Amino acid sequence: MTLPPIIRYGATGVCVGMAIMILANREVPSQVVASPSDAVEHGLAVYPKSDGQPAPASRLFDAIREVESAGDDYAVGDGGASKGPYQIGRAYWSDSGLPWDYDECVWSRRHCEAVMLAYWQRYGARTNEQRARCHNSGPRWREKYPLTDRYWLRVQEAMQ
Repeated sequence: MTLPPIIRYGATGVCVGMAIMILANREVPSQVVASPSDAVEHGLAVYPKSDGQPAPASRLFDAIREVESAGDDYAVGDGGASKGPYQIGRAYWSDSGLPWDYDECVWSRRHCEAVMLAYWQRYGARTNEQRARCHNSGPRWREKYPLTDRYWLRVQEAMQ
């Protein structure tokens, strides 16, 4: 089995990993990759665990989506500057380096999740806490820890 451009899993078809064209011919590995960072670094997707429970990345995506848009895939915030289920802005999208059109794909969870994975890797966010803070405050997230404390607490609560 080879990987499609975007990997989906689970009954809902939620994308929790990414595979760009260069991965299209790789074989699906049998092991579970536990974090989005590992998935991107190793060119793999985040697969569901054998017990059927979602991998950790899925919980993080769900929590960020809940905090950012209350689950509304068509939410518009920040005076129109942030859009979609994860409230991603144009600069964030562009910084991910992925080729998709912002205006067309920002409403798609699978595209947004791939953008988030690429963005987190680019800016060195390796733990769920770092990823959430990076998502909330941007490339200089390390300098803004105190400003993202409340956001991280909300994400943690949503992950429970």
